[in-house]
Amino acid sequence: MLESAEYDFLRTNQHLGRRIMLLGLSGSYGYGTNREDSDVDFRGVKLQRPSDILGLTAFEQYVDDGTDTVVYGFNKLVKLLLDCTTIEYAVVDIQHIPYADQSFDMIIANMMLYHVPDIPRALSEVRRVLRKGGTFCCATYGENGIMEYLAGLFQEYGVTGEANHTFTLQNGKKQLQAYFDAVERYDYEDSLEVTDVNDLADYILSLTGMSSLRALPRETIIKVLNAASVDGVLKVPKEYGLFLSH
Repeated sequence: MLESAEYDFLRTNQHLGRRIMLLGLSGSYGYGTNREDSDVDFRGVKLQRPSDILGLTAFEQYVDDGTDTVVYGFNKLVKLLLDCTTIEYAVVDIQHIPYADQSFDMIIANMMLYHVPDIPRALSEVRRVLRKGGTFCCATYGENGIMEYLAGLFQEYGVTGEANHTFTLQNGKKQLQAYFDAVERYDYEDSLEVTDVNDLADYILSLTGMSSLRALPRETIIKVLNAASVDGVLKVPKEYGLFLSH
């Protein structure tokens, strides 16, 4: 059904496509109370675009009345859940999750596993509290993104990459496969085209990491960025994605 032309918007809309994290049946089909004449409706959730996170654009939800499909932005879903009186909110350590075995149908780790001191312990805990047939969704970055690109541009000035690579798109799948039977990787294809290198220089000088790069004079940074530009445009790679584990 989802492969039909009626649902092409799921693949062609700029907000949806590969950014959809979860899409499933709702209404009577979702609750198991459907009859032969029941309508089919879908509900889903999608990752916010970087511009949404930065506040440059806003996306709450996409509604297709023709198919009765609603796809919520991740931020909107979180707000809906927090506003629900039956939702419990708690701050916990993923390395020591204080819940019983098989407590959850889905667990989401959004851009955070690379901060965890003991990742094997964390994944073991996630697997323990996830119900049979449940889904673990974890987003992360790759090892060929903007930080690595900048380190390469300024290599002759002694700049080295300082990105945390403990859990990336390149090594995350192998780590997850030690705890889950099926692991799928989904990449978000994206890049940044900079038409004013002064903006990128401001970004570089605002970083908390890459101290060797921040120590360079602004004039040097501008010179290198301009030299790497083609026809007034500097194309900067970005590498983000997620894993779905079952």
